[in-house]
Amino acid sequence: MRRPPRKPSTLDPYHDSLQQRWDEGEHNAMVLHEELSTKGYLGHYQRVKMAIAPLRRGLPLDQPRERPASHARPPAGSPPTRTAAALHVTHRLHRLLEHCPELKHAHDLVRRFAAMLDNRDAAPLPSWLDELSHSGLPPLAGIA
Repeated sequence: MRRPPRKPSTLDPYHDSLQQRWDEGEHNAMVLHEELSTKGYLGHYQRVKMAIAPLRRGLPLDQPRERPASHARPPAGSPPTRTAAALHVTHRLHRLLEHCPELKHAHDLVRRFAAMLDNRDAAPLPSWLDELSHSGLPPLAGIA
């Protein structure tokens, strides 16, 4: 699927000036914004900051950025996909939980509470609260 063409920006007329100043060694977005303002740019600092982000990564100024991976859920019925990064994070989490029993217990409690919310089922809540208050996890036990 192709991305629609980029809409014109109020910064477009200043790209050459921005690129020139970057090449001269000015990499501070606030300074660049102030300089462009003296040349008539009326846009916000944030737009300048976003515009030079590709330059910081060694990309051309006017190259459209790649969209980040969507965190939206896949359509119902589609097979689950796990990226290598997600598998790496999951592996690191499991290793961390193995080394810290308190964190593992807190993680388990939070996951079970989230499951109650997802299922819209409050039946296990009293026993969950009882377990929470007796968990020995001081920051959590105080909320029960």
